[in-house]
Amino acid sequence: MVVVVEAGVKGGALITAARGLEQGRLVLAVPGDVDRDTSRGCNLLIRDGAHPVLDADDLLTSLTFVLGPPPQQADAKGGDDPILDLVRGGGMTLEALAVALGCPAPEAIRRVSLLEATGAVRNEGGVVTVRGIPGPT
Repeated sequence: MVVVVEAGVKGGALITAARGLEQGRLVLAVPGDVDRDTSRGCNLLIRDGAHPVLDADDLLTSLTFVLGPPPQQADAKGGDDPILDLVRGGGMTLEALAVALGCPAPEAIRRVSLLEATGAVRNEGGVVTVRGIPGPT
C-alpha cells in the first residue's frame, strides 16, 4: 500500500506511487486545496483512480482491505491472539515472534499490523509490545 499525503505535479511521491502501482499495490492519496501546488499531485492521483483518504477511518478501511479483518478479540487485556501472550512479558522482535509462532516473517508482520490497527500492540524499531507496557531497553 502506498499513501501519498502531499505531492506536486512532478516529484518523488508520484514516482513512488507509480512504482507501487507497478507492484500491484493499492495507492491512496490525501486530497488537498485545488490552488496549492503541493496538493496538485494528490488530486491528480485521485482523478486517475487512487483511493482518497479523508480521515483515519478511510485509512483503516483500506488497511483492512489489504491485511484482512482484525482479530475478533484483539485487546491488550485478553483475547485469543497468541501474539498478545508472547509480547505481554516485555516485548519481542518480529523475527523472534515469527519463530515462536512457527510462521514466516511476512505472516508475523501481517498479524502484528492487524493488532497495531486495533491499538492492542505497538511496533517500534522492530520490537513488538503490548500498548502501555514498555519494551526491553
